[in-house]
Amino acid sequence: ISTSPVRYGVTVSAANTGFVAGRHDDGTAQSHLRAATFSAGCTYPNPIVCRSVATISSTWGQLKSIYR
Repeated sequence: ISTSPVRYGVTVSAANTGFVAGRHDDGTAQSHLRAATFSAGCTYPNPIVCRSVATISSTWGQLKSIYR
């Protein structure tokens, strides 16, 4: 199953910046996000396989104009 660590406060185009979200149960391990789709009635989750995707550097102003 594909998962991705949850990070917040990340600086754009600066690898490994920000903070890793810890798990709530004991806080010693990272939180991971798992993507899945569900059948009718929210049963039988089907994992979504994530692939690496190239990103494009943008300024904050460019992003605001996209998401208005």
